[in-house]
Amino acid sequence: MISVSAVVPFQDEAEGAREALRELARALEPTGDWEIIAVDDASRDETGRILEEESRAEPRIRVVRTPCRRGLGAAIRHGASAACKDWLLYVDGDRPVYPEDLAAVLALTDRARFISARRSGSYESPVRRLVSFFYNRLVRALFQVRAQDVNFCVKCLPREAFRELDLKADTAFLNIELFGKAARRGLELSQPCLRQRPRATGRSKCFRPLPVLKLLRELASCALSREGC
Repeated sequence: MISVSAVVPFQDEAEGAREALRELARALEPTGDWEIIAVDDASRDETGRILEEESRAEPRIRVVRTPCRRGLGAAIRHGASAACKDWLLYVDGDRPVYPEDLAAVLALTDRARFISARRSGSYESPVRRLVSFFYNRLVRALFQVRAQDVNFCVKCLPREAFRELDLKADTAFLNIELFGKAARRGLELSQPCLRQRPRATGRSKCFRPLPVLKLLRELASCALSREGC
């Protein structure tokens, strides 16, 4: 049994938000002590209303809202600041993995202090797989990150450790910052392999021009300064 806060960012995911929360709640139930922090990242559709409805039906689901869209990292940090359980689990709101597979992540909390899943069975296009391959190679070369799959969106570590890392990134660069600071603090890393789930609803936010440009700006800034990452 562990005490776990699951932080789940949602941005314009009205079609799948309800089932995402319900699936995750069922997956967390065996832990015995859990909460879900559903982060409405300034959604422009009905996502916020759906999250509120689920929160009223299940008190262990709490909804927080970002004042504006600053990026994925900012949404995760905003949700983590509201968490109160011992362990922090981050899972994207677009249902990226099968809920039953999360048991493999939670089972590692008794012997690892930082768990970052890597994906198997990717359904992505050849172009996206190629981009991901070179991106991960670049990150490992620039920042000495040992992870095989930097940006896959299932990560778990003690909430107090996450707070002490004092992460600053607003974009998906938060993942790189997390790996770098966790390594310097000596947090033991475990990398279980999880099945990647095909997106059933909505559209991916990863390859939109503005988020990509913001990510590249943070990556370049940190690579040049080597400060804060």
